[in-house]
Amino acid sequence: VLKFLQVCCKNNEGNKVGWITSSRGDSLRRLVNLISFKRASLDVLLEACRLITILCRFDDFREKTSGPAVVSSSNDTVLELSRCGLIQVLKEWLLEADIAKNSKEETCSSSLLLPAIWTTIRVLAVHDRTVQSIVACGILESALETFTTTTPEDNVELLASLVGLFRNLSANDEIKTTLCFSDVLSSLLKYCRNYIEHTQLQEHSCGFFAAMALRKPKNATRILQYGGVEVIVTAMTQHPTITLIQRQGCLALRNIASRISSERRQIMLDQDAKRVLVQAGVCSAGCIDEAYAALRDLGCEPTKTTVHADGTVSSRPQMFGEIKPNFRPVYD
Repeated sequence: VLKFLQVCCKNNEGNKVGWITSSRGDSLRRLVNLISFKRASLDVLLEACRLITILCRFDDFREKTSGPAVVSSSNDTVLELSRCGLIQVLKEWLLEADIAKNSKEETCSSSLLLPAIWTTIRVLAVHDRTVQSIVACGILESALETFTTTTPEDNVELLASLVGLFRNLSANDEIKTTLCFSDVLSSLLKYCRNYIEHTQLQEHSCGFFAAMALRKPKNATRILQYGGVEVIVTAMTQHPTITLIQRQGCLALRNIASRISSERRQIMLDQDAKRVLVQAGVCSAGCIDEAYAALRDLGCEPTKTTVHADGTVSSRPQMFGEIKPNFRPVYD
């Protein structure tokens, strides 16, 4: 049933709302009760986590030819799941999964359990109220311990899930500064250098750097000092065709460059930041504006060439404020 619901709800916002509002609007509470600690098998929990991840993420990008525009229900879904006690249920399963991980009887299902739970917690960390609940019940503390004690050789997927969670939690200024000045930053940089081919780890890491540097000059300076710019440049160089990595890399470089001194911007230029930004602007249609803004904030003088419908071409610098920034503070 859970797998069937996943297929029905994926990429279809109408089906999500239809199922959530069924059973007199009690579907989400029933789902949480289904996976309450000690009631569900590991396989049921895994499938439930995958369903929750789909329900809490807007993924319906179909073109509408008629009728009202599709409106995301993810924010309301996240809040309702939190009210149903999902965060506490996941906390209890985390404790159980840690016990299984440290025992000699670890199974294939239990090795998949931790990444699934952390990914589910990540999609819940898109609202300040749920972020506060995650911190209050000790999940952030548990995430920090898991991240610093797990090695990529043990489970690189688990580490990527945790970085995705840190990325979302960094919408909170206090939390992101705590993360930036903890052992998380140095550990993350090491993992990124060693696992450059892991695309999800690289994307989440670039997004995490972008979120940490936003509005926080001291965080931007620390990321630069610890070699974060070099890691971002390497990720963008190694994955030139993956738009998600290119876009998050551009945002990260821009957020860092706009909050440091001109002398430190020169260090970024010496580390080849300009080259990867130009490459992103030329090769990735999905991040032209982000690359342009990053180059401008680095002190370069980029121009933007536009080919109009009538075939004419215009090229001029883009003025600040012409294009609304498209930075999302959280990843859903």
